Amino acid sequence: MEWGEIEEMQRQGFGTQVLAFLQRMLTEDPTLPFWKAYIEFSAHEGDSPKAVTFMRESLTKLDASAPARAEIESHLYEALLAADQVDEGIEMLKALIKSGPRAGKVDDKSLIDEMKKKWEQLNIAVSDDVFDRVGANVFGEKSNGEEEHIRLAEKLVKLGVLLERPELVQEGISTAIASYQKISLESYSRTNLLQEIVSLLVELKRGPEAEKLVIDEMVFLAQPKSDQSYGSNDDNEALTTLAWIYSQAGRSADIVKMLDSVSSWNASDLSQLVNNSFGNEPLLLIAAQALADQGKVDEARLVARHAIHSFPQKDAGYALLLKLGGDDLEAQLDAISAKDRFQERPLIWKAQLQLNAGKIDDAETTIRAAIAIDPSDGEQGKNDRMRAYAVLGDVLGKRGDADQAKIMRGAVQAIRISERADDWWNAGLLSRAIKQYEESLNAFADAYCIQSRLALRYSQLGNFTKAEQYYQRAFELMPESFGRVESHCFGCEGAFNGKQAQGIAEKVFSNLAEKTPNHAQVFYLLGYLREQQGRYEEAAAQFRKAIQIDPDYLNAWEKLLALASRIPLPHEEREAAALSLFRLDPLGTQASHDFKNVLNFASLWKAILESEARLPEKEEEAIYPLVASKAELEKSENKGRGRTYYDFNSRRSNTRERFASAPLITAVTLLIEESIKKE
Repeated sequence: MEWGEIEEMQRQGFGTQVLAFLQRMLTEDPTLPFWKAYIEFSAHEGDSPKAVTFMRESLTKLDASAPARAEIESHLYEALLAADQVDEGIEMLKALIKSGPRAGKVDDKSLIDEMKKKWEQLNIAVSDDVFDRVGANVFGEKSNGEEEHIRLAEKLVKLGVLLERPELVQEGISTAIASYQKISLESYSRTNLLQEIVSLLVELKRGPEAEKLVIDEMVFLAQPKSDQSYGSNDDNEALTTLAWIYSQAGRSADIVKMLDSVSSWNASDLSQLVNNSFGNEPLLLIAAQALADQGKVDEARLVARHAIHSFPQKDAGYALLLKLGGDDLEAQLDAISAKDRFQERPLIWKAQLQLNAGKIDDAETTIRAAIAIDPSDGEQGKNDRMRAYAVLGDVLGKRGDADQAKIMRGAVQAIRISERADDWWNAGLLSRAIKQYEESLNAFADAYCIQSRLALRYSQLGNFTKAEQYYQRAFELMPESFGRVESHCFGCEGAFNGKQAQGIAEKVFSNLAEKTPNHAQVFYLLGYLREQQGRYEEAAAQFRKAIQIDPDYLNAWEKLLALASRIPLPHEEREAAALSLFRLDPLGTQASHDFKNVLNFASLWKAILESEARLPEKEEEAIYPLVASKAELEKSENKGRGRTYYDFNSRRSNTRERFASAPLITAVTLLIEESIKKE
């Protein structure tokens, strides 16, 4: 359940009653799927210790073979880990894993009927909307037994890594592999599970085992199938996974050999595999690095350049391009910035390039412009967030401003500590994670995302006094942490969920609006808050204020236009919003375009021509031939195969096609086509 939904129940005055009701239901029938909801309500009511006691008591009343034991234990072990009763929690997790996979389906209709009947017996009226949302989170189909078993085994591995207990790692990884091999080929989850296990093996420095697992999978996929299910189309993904394993082991020669010699890529050129990736690692970047390592500098530079155009948010591509060098690097970075003014990565690496060349003034101007785009840098993954502040720290260090450089480096250090804390939180070691989050603030106290994380974490643990302290500071820092686009880091989503958070945000933002009436982000945040509260007319008014102060505030335009699905907005305003979104983001990389609101075609055509003047030429298609795969395609009956994602992406990048997508133009086109047919 979402914490906001729990607080919605409490706001209706049902917090204590819901908790008592759930405990009564579970006492009568411990097999009911209410344990997760019960634990969450207990935490939010500050009764977590009582919940653990109740679960222990429930276990003592059940036979060792009772089906309900596993259901209770699957939640109790998490509660024990969260409370730092780690050894007992791990033993319970190991017992769950040893008991083998569980499968089955919850009969949600009968359970919903039973739950409604119980509420009626208590003479409590709950709105259908609240009940439906609670039911949607509590009921539903359980995951496949093997898949759930693998998740438990992976949890044991992660605990073993964090706690430095190799016996847990070995037990967990062995179980995960054994369970994976029982997964049906037709399972939707098979590919993702393989990637998860491979990632763990590589992280554990067990690359050869990961390689064997993938090769076995490829052999399995090559076997004749009784049907043409989606599961048989994973050959390409297995090859990409193998390439990633080799990249982590430094086996660049093997990667290049795969590109040149493997005939089953189903593509004639590497550009057609632009959508292939292992997790967040695009095949293009894996290939570019391998080519560079093998001394194929020109080929590597071409692939790397193509990669950063396709994945402008990936730092690895820029790092490689700068390493490979060239006379036109700054121009290439400017071209990527021109395509998307709200993508900060090309500016970060342009600043790094300028710093490397000793252009300190230029580097500082560029890096501050990058930070202004998205100060919180929330979209980046572990070890890449806040890179701009690291570069700024280096720039300030070169200037001799040691104090300010130390502050910037402290900000980066704080985020790295909080990222490690995320690992502990995800492993279920909540109390220990909280301590690390708090430790990170010693390095940099003004990190809004860490303050927000702590507020949400303490709220989840039922410590509302602590949560209020961190909510207050997080909301005070928010306006300076948001640019014209914002991205939320892990753990910061849902900062406005719940009555407590909204009440604090109300006070902070209203006060800031009075003190800083020309700060667009303050009014944007007020609009964001009003939207979360369901006060849509007021939200629109706040977004309008933000836009009035800053007409280039992309997210404010996007939020305002989205409100048209909630409340009536004047046509002129909807049209202005649509045209502004296109003007600011012509390729639609940050915000989607919908021209159904545009009737002023002269303005639309003008915006298209202006955007074309700013955009660079598209990258060339052919970047590296896949020789063996191309030969295989040419001799097969399906010569058209291989025209994949890249062609679609190229066509989508043609801004004039946006004009043709306007509903009225589409209707007129169809009318003309029908007239021609009749002639």
